[in-house]
Amino acid sequence: MIQTRHLSCIIPKVSSLLFIALVDDISCLLDIFLFTLYWTLIMYAATYGLCGLWAAIINFRSAHRKGRSPMPALLLLLLFLSFGTFSAVLGSAVVGQWLLTIFQIAL
Repeated sequence: MIQTRHLSCIIPKVSSLLFIALVDDISCLLDIFLFTLYWTLIMYAATYGLCGLWAAIINFRSAHRKGRSPMPALLLLLLFLSFGTFSAVLGSAVVGQWLLTIFQIAL
């Protein structure tokens, strides 16, 4: 058996691009979850952040034209970002569990 370090959970078993994951170690489980968490946070935060920024700009322009406070525009941006972060964490937990199940079935 080849000894692995903390971050090297995937080691080549053959000389091709076919890799097998070792999920017996708890650090590998954490790596799978963190990988899916980071990528879903990047994608969801960027998408929801841009949509929230667009909605905040539209709301701010409308409030400025009508002489109202621009505070709801900032709250709208925070609402979009918080909803995107929540859905990213929830989605990464589900996808991470699916990946873990697939890797355990493959072993």
